[in-house]
Amino acid sequence: MSAKDGDEALNGAIVRNLSQREDAIQVQRRLAELGFLSGSADGKWGTRSKRALLEYKESSGLDKNDSWDAATERSLFSDSATHAVSTLPFIGGWTLRLGDCAEPGQPSPVRITAKRAETSGGACEFNSIRPDGSGAWLIDAKCSGTESSHIAHIRLAVDGDVLHWTSEQPEVLYYRCSR
Repeated sequence: MSAKDGDEALNGAIVRNLSQREDAIQVQRRLAELGFLSGSADGKWGTRSKRALLEYKESSGLDKNDSWDAATERSLFSDSATHAVSTLPFIGGWTLRLGDCAEPGQPSPVRITAKRAETSGGACEFNSIRPDGSGAWLIDAKCSGTESSHIAHIRLAVDGDVLHWTSEQPEVLYYRCSR
């Protein structure tokens, strides 16, 4: 982004146009970097991108919609966006086996955003998140797979690059791929 573009963004003009592939990729990459978008940035602004933008806006105290506007653009690309999301250490990509992350540009085996966790076999939509001590969070979620769904009470605890996922099932350890 040029200095002129930065000045326009600061003065309330929208710099990026989501119908333009390169601009959409920039926004998708930023949403992924902050943990709201899982998968790769492909420049197609569809349901997945709109959901990520809505989740970002909700967590940032912006209007609760998936509309792209100047306030959203300023917020998303500000340093404060990175700081606000860093308080949720479980956001990012994870794997069950150390070093077994996806190829560059491909989604991690387990992807966790501020609002959901997903794998190729299912997803958990987070209904509430509350801190539970240092580096731990209690989450009420609705989890679904290919054949069933259930309410889950999850505890996520992060110790360095290891995530401890505890719920009604035995504890599972995941290893960080990316944030």
